[in-house]
Amino acid sequence: MTNQEMAEVLLAHADGAEIEMKRREGGRKQVGGWKRATSPIWNFASFDYRVSTRVKTLVGQTLWANRYMSENYENYGDGSCVWRLYATQEQADAESADSRISRTKLLVVEEDMV
Repeated sequence: MTNQEMAEVLLAHADGAEIEMKRREGGRKQVGGWKRATSPIWNFASFDYRVSTRVKTLVGQTLWANRYMSENYENYGDGSCVWRLYATQEQADAESADSRISRTKLLVVEEDMV
């Protein structure tokens, strides 16, 4: 793995992404398939890591939504707004409260995979 690939996987893990790992043996030869890394040990000499390619369902999860005035509010004059979704309340709170109109807690009950 390149330094860039290692950094991307570490940052994705820090953001809560699911990580997969694959054991290497004897240089770059890979042994076995990709497995879910629930608690990665970050041994880049013996393993390759990647962000999981599996589709993760959101049904049953709680999301947080912040509503902001649209940047084009003056142009439309109709109270247009923009919604931004966050995985945690802490992430939603970290956004600027000055421009936030409201914050809403959402429970995903149905998911449409388009």
